[in-house]
Amino acid sequence: MKDLKDKPDGIILDIVMPEVGGIEALQVIKEVSPDIPVVMLSSAGTPQKIMKTLKMGAIDFIQKPYTTEQITKAVENIRRRINKK
Repeated sequence: MKDLKDKPDGIILDIVMPEVGGIEALQVIKEVSPDIPVVMLSSAGTPQKIMKTLKMGAIDFIQKPYTTEQITKAVENIRRRINKK
């Protein structure tokens, strides 16, 4: 995967996924297109995983169970970042 033809404005990504883990997916996303804002989401969020994903470039980490307000805030944060470009 060298290029994203239809690049999303932002991504909300779970850590636990069936085929590729969220941390691995975050790494690939940041290698391919580092400017895409990524918000991590998980019930498996240990302090170590939270810090790791933020250091890798995630803009936020939301713990499950999440609220509508948390998701709304994350989407607004993504919008702010893409509007700064």
